[in-house]
Amino acid sequence: EFRRVLFRSVLIQGFPNYILSNYGEVVSEKSRRLIKPSRTKQGALKVGLVLDGEQYTMSLKVLVATHFVEGQTDLFNTPIQLDNNQENVRADNLVWRPRWFAWKYKRQFEDIRRWLFETKYIDLETGQEYKTMFDIATANGLLCRDVEKGIITHQRIFPTWQEFRYYKDM
Repeated sequence: EFRRVLFRSVLIQGFPNYILSNYGEVVSEKSRRLIKPSRTKQGALKVGLVLDGEQYTMSLKVLVATHFVEGQTDLFNTPIQLDNNQENVRADNLVWRPRWFAWKYKRQFEDIRRWLFETKYIDLETGQEYKTMFDIATANGLLCRDVEKGIITHQRIFPTWQEFRYYKDM
């Protein structure tokens, strides 16, 4: 599914000399140059920003989520990448989740074979159809185990409270 996203940009809060886009690009307002991100030891993208002569290292995913993604709260304090691709820090690939949930979400990508069984699933509220439980999880920022449990028990799934069914159960 292709989602058309308009390019937007804002000044980074606390760093008025830098412009951030919802695509995850940072530009120095002074030099008009794109700031090339580097990586943490875990592979996440980060950028170095200077304020009053002092260097600060910022997570690019957190910067984009903070400026362009709704839903941040005291509990929902960690952005996840829906596709688990650390290169993809576009705002439309990020959602806020609790820190414990973000850890579990990332871990579920280590072995996805179980969740790739193809059948037809449907979101009861929107009518959106999916081929696999993995597709449901990555489209909505859910845990595959919770999707499976929700489908079997006919219960809503944390944290979006969506409800899914096998299409044949309809």
